[in-house]
Amino acid sequence: MKMILKTAITIILSCGALILFAQGKPPRWLPEKGYWVIESSLREPQNAIVHFYNDENIKVYKEEVNGYGRKLNRRKYKMQLKEMLDKAVTAWASQQPLQENEGFFIALLQNK
Repeated sequence: MKMILKTAITIILSCGALILFAQGKPPRWLPEKGYWVIESSLREPQNAIVHFYNDENIKVYKEEVNGYGRKLNRRKYKMQLKEMLDKAVTAWASQQPLQENEGFFIALLQNK
């Protein structure tokens, strides 16, 4: 009887610890304000259009990204998307929105 009780307690504690560790932190590339949507086609997978939105679902910036389409799902590029989103949302909030396709994101990609 004691052996079954010890085994049950061990299993319960192990499952509890597993649940606590499984939750973890959100990824660093996840933005605090706003989000982006990557639009691409099957015919031209290397070309994409990235739309940046603020928390109110208002589009704050849009840029065509040629040559980086499939790469945009990598962590390195997601960090740069986050940086560009922060710039676009900040510019929108200060009543000076960025013009579409100004090449800010491409410049950011090429500088890093």
